[in-house]
Amino acid sequence: MEYSSSTVEYETYYYENDSTEQSEGCRLPAFPWTWIIRTFLYILVVILGVPGNIALIWIMVRRLSVFRRPCESFVVNLAISDLLLLLGLLVWIDSEIHGGSWRSGWLCCKITAYFMALSMQSGIFFLTAMSIDRYLAVVHSNIYRKIKKKLYVTASCFLVWLVSILIALPVFRARTLSLDVNGIWRCREEIDIHLQRFSLVNLLAFFFSLLGILYCYCSIMRTLCLHYRRTRRQNHKLQRSIKVVFLVVVVFCFSWVPFNVFKIVKIVLTMMNKENSCTMDVALTGLGVLVPFAFSNSCANPFIYTWADASLKKLAVRCLCPCLPRLQEVMVVSQSSEMGSRSSQGSESSWHKKERQNTTNCQLSVKA
Repeated sequence: MEYSSSTVEYETYYYENDSTEQSEGCRLPAFPWTWIIRTFLYILVVILGVPGNIALIWIMVRRLSVFRRPCESFVVNLAISDLLLLLGLLVWIDSEIHGGSWRSGWLCCKITAYFMALSMQSGIFFLTAMSIDRYLAVVHSNIYRKIKKKLYVTASCFLVWLVSILIALPVFRARTLSLDVNGIWRCREEIDIHLQRFSLVNLLAFFFSLLGILYCYCSIMRTLCLHYRRTRRQNHKLQRSIKVVFLVVVVFCFSWVPFNVFKIVKIVLTMMNKENSCTMDVALTGLGVLVPFAFSNSCANPFIYTWADASLKKLAVRCLCPCLPRLQEVMVVSQSSEMGSRSSQGSESSWHKKERQNTTNCQLSVKA
């Protein structure tokens, strides 16, 4: 396994600088040991993300059987979206371990890259749908009560998946398996000017979705503040659900926004025929560093929901550790019985003390 230390070369999920010409204006070093850190982070994301999202789906499906709320349905679909990325990441871990050499075939190269792009697109759209749902529930509550929730959720999820599948198709077309100068098979991205423009439009749609989410939460905060000023009362249940969705959106932004900013820079420079510029080297370096953090979002959501939602935490304990609630009940019963026996013993001893005191008083009165 060989890694060059003279030029920038990132054989990661998205991009690598495989140009044979020197960059104009700067020369960034490559560190041979970065693949170890990247591989470790990928493995950690998969270990935490796969069981976490499966458990979240299972718990949410059980919750939906009792409470049919739109937000829970969006959470299930978001977890499925994260699982798609994690399944694709399993194959890319093998490529990282073998020095960027792709051993899984041409079709797997396209499908795994497509799953990852589909996960990012559907993720931002489902977060937008969740934010709109909370926006309608708070700002336009009268309209929200009249909406048929089952039809509304089904249509929203179907539309999100359909749009995401279509938007991610250029990634499937662009990914290809090719030999590098060392005779090693690489899964790379080769796109023409039309695909570059389409990719740029997709990234801009990502940021427009973020603006929509920001508008929803600004409107929600404004409405809640006005409601509190009028009534001096707070809806804690509604605030808790808004807090959970808001935390998920914030973590998603911290994970994907920096990566997509560098991706836009890379696409724009490619369209301007500046592949050998210093800025391109910086963009490729940024993509190589940020891609593990972008993927880490797929393992974060189950922990956010469990930490922020007390009812979900109790349901998770009940589903994953069914013996624990019974054990707690036994402990409570034993503690209550022990306290009862202590109180009965205490009352009995106090009764004996009173009897002895009465006897003593009677004896003193007789002597007197």
